[in-house]
Amino acid sequence: MKTITAMTFRKKFGSVLNGVVRHNAPVAVSRGDHPMVVVVPYATYQEIAPESDRLHKLSSAFEQLDAWRRGPGQKLKGFKPVDAIRAIREGR
Repeated sequence: MKTITAMTFRKKFGSVLNGVVRHNAPVAVSRGDHPMVVVVPYATYQEIAPESDRLHKLSSAFEQLDAWRRGPGQKLKGFKPVDAIRAIREGR
């Protein structure tokens, strides 16, 4: 993987982006000999992004909670899955 400095990236932003897309090769951007970020093509990002999988799992969980709430969960009137998930996230 090619590594460039942040200053070079700033000066050659457009050409670096074109190179990443054209060659489908990620570029690491470093500052002070420490890698800070990696620039990858958008298609690659979508494949490796954990967020897309996380969103799919969350939507599936919402669907299951709603189905359960309509069935045996009828006793829990007023229960909001969104509030429950937010409370769990805050407790991390």
